[in-house]
Amino acid sequence: MTDRSRHAGAGHRLFFGLWPGDEVRAALAQALDASALLRDAGRRVSPAKYHITLHFLGGWATLPHDVLERASGAAATLRCAPFHLVVERAGGFHGARVGWLAPSGNSGLDALWSDLRRALDEAGVRYRAHEPFAPHVTVARNVRGRLEEASVDPISWPVEDFVLVHSHDGRYDIVGCWPLAPR
Repeated sequence: MTDRSRHAGAGHRLFFGLWPGDEVRAALAQALDASALLRDAGRRVSPAKYHITLHFLGGWATLPHDVLERASGAAATLRCAPFHLVVERAGGFHGARVGWLAPSGNSGLDALWSDLRRALDEAGVRYRAHEPFAPHVTVARNVRGRLEEASVDPISWPVEDFVLVHSHDGRYDIVGCWPLAPR
Protein backbone atom coordinates (compact mmCIF):
# COMPACT_ATOMS: atom_id res chain seq x y z
CA MET A 1 0.00 0.00 0.00
CA THR A 2 1.44 3.39 -0.95
CA ASP A 3 1.50 6.36 1.35
CA ARG A 4 -0.91 8.10 -1.02
CA SER A 5 -3.57 5.37 -0.76
CA ARG A 6 -2.96 5.14 2.97
CA HIS A 7 -3.99 8.75 3.55
CA ALA A 8 -6.09 9.66 0.50
CA GLY A 9 -9.48 10.70 1.80
CA ALA A 10 -8.51 9.31 5.21
CA GLY A 11 -12.18 8.78 6.05
CA HIS A 12 -11.34 5.59 7.94
CA ARG A 13 -8.84 5.71 10.78
CA LEU A 14 -7.63 2.95 13.08
CA PHE A 15 -6.02 3.31 16.47
CA PHE A 16 -5.34 1.27 19.58
CA GLY A 17 -6.37 2.90 22.81
CA LEU A 18 -7.62 2.76 26.35
CA TRP A 19 -11.37 3.18 26.58
CA PRO A 20 -12.67 4.38 29.95
CA GLY A 21 -15.77 2.97 31.58
CA ASP A 22 -18.83 5.14 32.18
CA GLU A 23 -17.77 6.12 35.72
CA VAL A 24 -14.33 7.29 34.59
CA ARG A 25 -15.85 9.03 31.56
CA ALA A 26 -18.21 10.98 33.84
CA ALA A 27 -15.35 11.88 36.20
CA LEU A 28 -13.28 13.18 33.26
CA ALA A 29 -16.21 15.36 32.12
CA GLN A 30 -16.58 16.71 35.68
CA ALA A 31 -12.86 17.49 35.79
CA LEU A 32 -13.23 19.45 32.57
CA ASP A 33 -16.11 21.45 34.07
CA ALA A 34 -14.13 22.11 37.26
CA SER A 35 -10.87 23.10 35.55
CA ALA A 36 -10.45 26.86 35.25
CA LEU A 37 -7.77 26.12 32.66
CA LEU A 38 -10.01 24.05 30.36
CA ARG A 39 -13.59 25.10 31.20
CA ASP A 40 -13.85 27.67 28.39
CA ALA A 41 -10.99 26.47 26.19
CA GLY A 42 -12.09 25.58 22.69
CA ARG A 43 -14.80 23.17 21.54
CA ARG A 44 -15.50 20.34 23.94
CA VAL A 45 -15.02 16.76 22.81
CA SER A 46 -18.01 14.51 23.50
CA PRO A 47 -17.37 12.35 26.58
CA ALA A 48 -18.42 9.35 24.43
CA LYS A 49 -15.14 9.85 22.52
CA TYR A 50 -12.80 10.10 25.51
CA HIS A 51 -9.85 7.70 25.24
CA ILE A 52 -6.07 7.50 25.48
CA THR A 53 -4.45 6.64 22.15
CA LEU A 54 -1.75 4.00 22.39
CA HIS A 55 -0.87 3.72 18.69
CA PHE A 56 -2.45 5.44 15.67
CA LEU A 57 -2.28 3.11 12.68
CA GLY A 58 -3.30 5.58 9.99
CA GLY A 59 -6.12 6.81 7.80
CA TRP A 60 -7.44 5.33 4.56
CA ALA A 61 -10.14 6.04 1.98
CA THR A 62 -11.67 2.62 2.73
CA LEU A 63 -11.28 0.37 5.75
CA PRO A 64 -8.15 -1.77 5.19
CA HIS A 65 -9.27 -5.25 6.29
CA ASP A 66 -5.74 -6.65 5.94
CA VAL A 67 -4.39 -4.07 8.41
CA LEU A 68 -7.34 -4.70 10.71
CA GLU A 69 -6.61 -8.44 10.67
CA ARG A 70 -2.85 -8.10 11.24
CA ALA A 71 -3.31 -5.49 13.97
CA SER A 72 -5.86 -7.69 15.74
CA GLY A 73 -3.51 -10.64 15.52
CA ALA A 74 -0.69 -8.57 17.01
CA ALA A 75 -2.90 -7.40 19.88
CA ALA A 76 -3.92 -10.97 20.67
CA THR A 77 -0.28 -11.89 21.39
CA LEU A 78 0.11 -9.43 24.29
CA ARG A 79 0.27 -10.51 27.90
CA CYS A 80 0.29 -7.41 30.11
CA ALA A 81 -0.99 -7.12 33.65
CA PRO A 82 -3.92 -4.83 34.46
CA PHE A 83 -2.89 -1.52 36.02
CA HIS A 84 -4.31 1.60 37.55
CA LEU A 85 -4.04 5.16 36.18
CA VAL A 86 -4.47 8.37 38.13
CA VAL A 87 -5.51 11.27 35.90
CA GLU A 88 -4.43 14.43 37.72
CA ARG A 89 -3.11 16.92 35.17
CA ALA A 90 -4.70 19.30 32.66
CA GLY A 91 -2.98 21.18 29.87
CA GLY A 92 -2.51 21.60 26.16
CA PHE A 93 0.04 20.76 23.51
CA HIS A 94 1.75 23.85 22.18
CA GLY A 95 0.70 24.37 18.58
CA ALA A 96 -1.74 21.43 18.49
CA ARG A 97 -4.78 23.47 19.61
CA VAL A 98 -6.09 20.75 21.94
CA GLY A 99 -6.78 20.66 25.67
CA TRP A 100 -6.17 17.44 27.57
CA LEU A 101 -6.41 15.60 30.85
CA ALA A 102 -3.53 13.23 31.57
CA PRO A 103 -2.34 10.60 34.00
CA SER A 104 0.84 10.77 35.98
CA GLY A 105 3.58 8.36 34.94
CA ASN A 106 2.67 4.69 35.03
CA SER A 107 4.92 1.70 34.40
CA GLY A 108 1.96 -0.54 33.44
CA LEU A 109 0.88 1.92 30.75
CA ASP A 110 4.45 2.27 29.48
CA ALA A 111 4.80 -1.53 29.31
CA LEU A 112 1.53 -1.92 27.37
CA TRP A 113 2.58 0.82 24.91
CA SER A 114 6.01 -0.76 24.38
CA ASP A 115 4.73 -4.33 24.11
CA LEU A 116 2.03 -3.32 21.63
CA ARG A 117 4.58 -1.41 19.56
CA ARG A 118 6.83 -4.47 19.45
CA ALA A 119 3.90 -6.74 18.46
CA LEU A 120 2.87 -4.33 15.67
CA ASP A 121 6.47 -4.24 14.39
CA GLU A 122 6.63 -8.04 14.36
CA ALA A 123 3.31 -8.23 12.48
CA GLY A 124 4.47 -5.66 9.91
CA VAL A 125 1.76 -3.15 10.89
CA ARG A 126 2.78 0.46 10.35
CA TYR A 127 1.82 3.12 12.86
CA ARG A 128 2.58 6.75 13.48
CA ALA A 129 5.66 6.89 15.66
CA HIS A 130 5.37 9.40 18.46
CA GLU A 131 8.27 9.77 20.82
CA PRO A 132 8.13 10.30 23.65
CA PHE A 133 4.79 8.68 24.49
CA ALA A 134 2.53 11.42 25.95
CA PRO A 135 -0.64 9.67 27.16
CA HIS A 136 -3.63 12.01 27.42
CA VAL A 137 -7.39 12.29 26.93
CA THR A 138 -8.28 15.06 24.47
CA VAL A 139 -11.19 16.99 26.00
CA ALA A 140 -11.16 20.19 23.90
CA ARG A 141 -10.30 21.08 20.31
CA ASN A 142 -9.68 24.39 18.53
CA VAL A 143 -8.08 25.82 21.66
CA ARG A 144 -6.70 29.31 21.17
CA GLY A 145 -3.63 30.37 22.99
CA ARG A 146 -1.25 28.45 25.16
CA LEU A 147 -2.49 26.22 27.98
CA GLU A 148 -0.01 25.76 30.79
CA GLU A 149 -0.18 22.56 32.80
CA ALA A 150 -2.34 22.57 35.96
CA SER A 151 -3.52 20.03 38.52
CA VAL A 152 -7.02 18.59 38.67
CA ASP A 153 -8.62 16.48 41.37
CA PRO A 154 -7.30 12.94 40.88
CA ILE A 155 -9.44 10.54 38.85
CA SER A 156 -8.97 6.82 39.42
CA TRP A 157 -8.98 4.75 36.20
CA PRO A 158 -8.58 0.97 36.53
CA VAL A 159 -7.29 -0.37 33.19
CA GLU A 160 -8.29 -3.96 32.48
CA ASP A 161 -8.26 -4.02 28.67
CA PHE A 162 -7.35 -2.11 25.52
CA VAL A 163 -9.26 -1.64 22.27
CA LEU A 164 -8.87 -1.19 18.52
CA VAL A 165 -11.05 1.65 17.28
CA HIS A 166 -12.33 2.40 13.77
CA SER A 167 -12.98 6.13 13.49
CA HIS A 168 -15.25 7.13 10.59
CA ASP A 169 -18.13 9.49 9.82
CA GLY A 170 -17.68 11.21 13.18
CA ARG A 171 -18.10 7.90 15.05
CA TYR A 172 -15.76 5.72 17.04
CA ASP A 173 -16.54 2.01 16.72
CA ILE A 174 -14.67 -0.50 18.87
CA VAL A 175 -13.71 -3.34 16.51
CA GLY A 176 -11.63 -5.35 18.98
CA CYS A 177 -11.06 -5.56 22.72
CA TRP A 178 -8.29 -7.47 24.50
CA PRO A 179 -8.27 -8.08 28.26
CA LEU A 180 -5.10 -7.48 30.20
CA ALA A 181 -3.91 -10.49 32.15
CA PRO A 182 -0.68 -11.26 34.00
CA ARG A 183 1.98 -13.10 32.04
